[in-house]
Amino acid sequence: MVDGVFDTTLTVEEATANTASLYGALNTLIDSKRSEPGDDMTSLLIASRDEEGDGGGLTDEELRDTLLLMISAGYDTTVNVIDQAITALLTDPAHLAHLRAGRADWHGVVEETLRHEPAVKHLPLRYAVSDIPLPGGGKIARGEAILASYAAANRHPGWHGETADSFDPTRPTKDHLAFGHGVHFCLGAPLARLEVATVLQQFFDRFPDAELAVPAAELKPLPSLISNGHQSLPVRLRPSAKADVGAGRAAEGARATRARATRAQAVRAYSARARGARAYDSGASTSHSRPPGVTEKDQHLHHSGQLTYALHALGTERGFDAS
Repeated sequence: MVDGVFDTTLTVEEATANTASLYGALNTLIDSKRSEPGDDMTSLLIASRDEEGDGGGLTDEELRDTLLLMISAGYDTTVNVIDQAITALLTDPAHLAHLRAGRADWHGVVEETLRHEPAVKHLPLRYAVSDIPLPGGGKIARGEAILASYAAANRHPGWHGETADSFDPTRPTKDHLAFGHGVHFCLGAPLARLEVATVLQQFFDRFPDAELAVPAAELKPLPSLISNGHQSLPVRLRPSAKADVGAGRAAEGARATRARATRAQAVRAYSARARGARAYDSGASTSHSRPPGVTEKDQHLHHSGQLTYALHALGTERGFDAS
C-alpha cells in the first residue's frame, strides 16, 4: 500500500482504491492504540496535546496524515538512499577501496548518494500563480504546472562541473537539494543521514565481500516519477558460488599434492628398506648385524619376493618408481 502512494503508473481508480486501503489500515492502527496504548510513536501522538492552543489533541485526520508522512517520508525515502548507496558502492569496487584506504568516509558516501541519486527525483506539482520570467527570455505562464526536479538540479554542471553525472565519494563539494531548501528543508534530515551512514557501515563491516547478484543495468527502477529506488536489490552477501568452487578446487588440489608427497615419501622409505634387506642377504654388508632400518620382517619379505612386488605395485599405481 505504501508503495502505491508513489506509484505514478496507477490509474485514477487504482490510486483511489490504494489510498482508501492505506487510510483504512491507519484508522485501524489508531483505534487499536487508543484502546491499548503502548510505548510507540502512534500512542505518543494520540496522547500529545497542543500546549500553546486550546490544549486539545490531534484530530483523527491529523493523526492519520502524520503517520502517513512518517511512513512515506521517514521510511520509504531512507530505504531508497540505502538502496542507491549500496548499488553505487558495489557497481564500482574503486569506491569501497577509497573508503577502506581512508580517502572517503561514510558521511561523504551518504552526501554523494543524496546528490547523485536523491530519494525523491521529482516533486509534483505546483502551479504558477503569476507569470515567472526565466533566465534567457523564457517564462512559466500563470497557471502552468511546475515539476521540481531534485535529480536534475543536483547534477547541474554549473554546480558540480563536468563530472556531475558521476558518483564520486571523494568529490570535495557534495551540495544538493535532496532535503529541500530554506523553510521547507526536511526536519528529519539529521536522522536520515545517521540512519543511512549506520546501516552502510554495519552492512559492509559484516559483509565485506558482498556483490551484486545481477548486473546493475538489469536492476528495475520503481514505477514512479517521484520515488527513486529499485523494485529489488539482489545481493550476494558472500563470494559467488563460482568463486567458492574455485577455492574448493584449489584446496582439493593442495590436499592431493600433500597426499602424493606423503605416499612418495613412504615409497622411498620402503624402497630403501628393501635395498638394505637385499644387500644384507647377499653379504654386501660386512657386518653380521642388519643395516639400520632393516627389520627381520623386511628381510623375510625380501626372501619371499613379497616386499619388492608390493613396492613395485604401489609405485605403479601412484605414479612413482619403487625400484
